Amino acid sequence: MIILALKKGDILGHELMGIIDRVGPSVKSLRPGQRVVVSFQIVCGKFSYCQQKLSSMCDRTNTSSLQEYMYSTHDTGFFGYSHFTGGFAGGQAEYIRVPFGEVNCLAVPDEVTDEQVLYLSDMLPTSYHAVADTCVKKGDVVGIWVRLSFLF
Repeated sequence: MIILALKKGDILGHELMGIIDRVGPSVKSLRPGQRVVVSFQIVCGKFSYCQQKLSSMCDRTNTSSLQEYMYSTHDTGFFGYSHFTGGFAGGQAEYIRVPFGEVNCLAVPDEVTDEQVLYLSDMLPTSYHAVADTCVKKGDVVGIWVRLSFLF
């Protein structure tokens, strides 16, 4: 598999689940020690695409000039993919900074186990966005192909 615009030292991994170590001064709804799940995409939560709930098209978090050149636009930034999607460090790091933390972190209630929320970081959001972002409605017929691979 070739990942376009991957550079030496880039940290991969876009499925994030962890414990908050610190929060910035503008973050009011999250606290250190809180468990969170973070989607692979990074959104601002403020401008047109985000307000329309088209978060995969947030054009405020990915400044890739290569993607702009190739597609005349760019989609949202992704954690741990490459500089093609913003160059954000991925979840295979010891620590990771989550931009727009209040928008991109989903707090996990204390009574919910890690195992119960494990798939909220990637599998479920991917399938949700495949349906929501393509405007699938009740009664539509769709085909879904899933390829799962696990490392043991």
